[in-house]
Amino acid sequence: MHKNATEKRNNFFLQLTERWQDGQYLEVADYIAHHEIFSERSNLIDFCVYLSKHLGIKELRVLQKLI
Repeated sequence: MHKNATEKRNNFFLQLTERWQDGQYLEVADYIAHHEIFSERSNLIDFCVYLSKHLGIKELRVLQKLI
């Protein structure tokens, strides 16, 4: 993945994580469940790792239940 693509993806993950922290749990889960970027499993896994790293495994488990 090119540097710009990686930065863009990380910014996207940051935006979703901030929305999660703002309490927009259902919106984030719905976005992940239905947006084409996450149809590629590697992006879903990368986001889950990102979320877990920044917010902890408990938040990841909540996301798992919502999607």
